[in-house]
Amino acid sequence: MEEQEKGTIETIQEEEIKKEEEIEKQEEEKKKKENEHRNYPPLLKIYPIENYQIDKKEKLDKLKQQTFGYQMEQLKISVEKNHVPRTSVYGVILVHKNNFPHLLVLQSNLSMNLKDEIHLVGGRLKIGEDDPVEGLKRKLRKKMSMEYITHYEIGELLGTFYRIGYDKNLYPYIPVHISQVKEIINIYMIHLVEKCDFKIFDTDKLSSIPLFALHNNFEKYNITLCSIPIMVSRYLMIYG
Repeated sequence: MEEQEKGTIETIQEEEIKKEEEIEKQEEEKKKKENEHRNYPPLLKIYPIENYQIDKKEKLDKLKQQTFGYQMEQLKISVEKNHVPRTSVYGVILVHKNNFPHLLVLQSNLSMNLKDEIHLVGGRLKIGEDDPVEGLKRKLRKKMSMEYITHYEIGELLGTFYRIGYDKNLYPYIPVHISQVKEIINIYMIHLVEKCDFKIFDTDKLSSIPLFALHNNFEKYNITLCSIPIMVSRYLMIYG
C-alpha cells in the first residue's frame, strides 16, 4: 500500500514538473516571437496622390488675421488668462509619387497677400478640449472635410514639440530652466484609405513635398516639417 501511494505521489510530481516545463517553454516561445517582432519595422501602406480628389469650399472668416505675430499675441493672452499651455495637434499624411513618399501640407493665407505659411494639417485645441485625438479629428473635419474611418484612421503619436517662448523656436524636450511651456505640439500618423475626396478652404492650397526635400532643409521649412522624414523612418513603407 505504501509503495502504491509513493508511486502515485511520484506520478503527480512528475506531471506537475511537466506542466511547469510546458509553461516555461510556452513563455520562452512567446518572448522569442515578441523579440522577433521587435526586429521588424511596422508596415505603413501609402497610396498614389492621384487617388485623392481635391475640391474647394468657401472660408467665411477670410478677413481674420493670421500672421505669426498675431498668433503669438493670441497665445500669450491665452496662457496668461488660463495659466495652462496651449495644446496643438497635427497629422502626418503621406502619399506617394512614382513610389516615393510625399508629405501633404497646407499653405494658408493665400488670399491675404501674406507670405505663405506651410504647415501640417491640424491646429490648436480649445480650452477644456482634453482629448488630443478627438481634437485632431475635429481639425481634419474642419480643414479638409475628412471624416474618421471613412477617410482615415489616426495612428501612433510620432513626436512632441514644446514652445517655451512667444517665438518660432520649438524644442523636442523641455529645457531644465523652464517651469512652464507656452505650447505643446503633438504630431500623429494619419492612415489614409485607398481613395477619397478632400475639401479645403478656398484661401488654402494643398501641396505635396517629397521627404528628401524636407530632411534638414531648415532654411525653407520649420523644424516640425524637417523632422518628419526621421519620424516616419521607423516604418517599412508599402506602395499601394
